[in-house]
Amino acid sequence: MGLNENLFSILHSFAGLSWPLDWFIIFLGTYFGPLLLLIAITFALKQNSFKSRFSILSFLILSLIFALLIILISHTALVNERPFAVLDFIPLISQNPTTSFPSGHTTFFVALALAVLVVNRKYGYWFLFGAILIGISRIVAGVHWPIDILGGILCGILSTYIAYKIFPHKELLRVKK
Repeated sequence: MGLNENLFSILHSFAGLSWPLDWFIIFLGTYFGPLLLLIAITFALKQNSFKSRFSILSFLILSLIFALLIILISHTALVNERPFAVLDFIPLISQNPTTSFPSGHTTFFVALALAVLVVNRKYGYWFLFGAILIGISRIVAGVHWPIDILGGILCGILSTYIAYKIFPHKELLRVKK
């Protein structure tokens, strides 16, 4: 077995140890991401001026659009079977046996976290920590290989980088709190 499979085995070994841990893994891998998105939107909408709200929300959306485009293109071009399909087990999170590289969840939420990081460093680091937890939880749940998560992190970085480079009002993004 290679490094990818060994790391998967170590992390996935935490699945099924106890129902509270399984519940927490399912929560992180399924429901925590939408909660982060809701918090990011709320943060953007709580800014003082309309111009600031609009700019931050536009930047977040632009980063996420690029993330979705990268996911769509890569899932069309690359085929990598999910761990539960290869190793024949039932994952903690219900998932179709579609291609797994890169992790769409990780790509999307790393892009969101980095967009928040551009706007507010303190919150951004917390969002990034949350995005990494989502990725790790999806390995533990058995729906992704570690390489899928690494690929998702790189794709999330790329999507936010592209969004930042083309965003016309960078001066309106930095929020001090």
